[in-house]
Amino acid sequence: MTTVETTHDKLLLTVQGFDIILALKHRLEIPLTHVLGAEVGVTDEVRERLSHSLRLPGTHLPGIITAGSYAEHGRWMFWDIRSGKSAVTIRITHEKYDRIVVDVADPASTVAAITTALAAIARHP
Repeated sequence: MTTVETTHDKLLLTVQGFDIILALKHRLEIPLTHVLGAEVGVTDEVRERLSHSLRLPGTHLPGIITAGSYAEHGRWMFWDIRSGKSAVTIRITHEKYDRIVVDVADPASTVAAITTALAAIARHP
């Protein structure tokens, strides 16, 4: 699982527990100005991309865990999900990863917090 927090100018993602070892990453910091939006769940687009991706590095045991960095035609995604039932998909620009897919404690609240933070920076650039 991953915790997702917003500050006045950053999106902070912290991988928790044993997933740190499986994902080979502990923390991601992304400027909010590079976040395009977030959705509850694993989108069809990222599911399709995952099926054509190379794991570089990470862990993929279908139905059990998908964690780490995945590259597909020069585009990168970061994943940290178990079943995906509590997942969010975050769209990013101008960063290594253009999609981040993570399990969180409360997907709806996480997406709402990201949306609120993006609206705040849009009002006060």
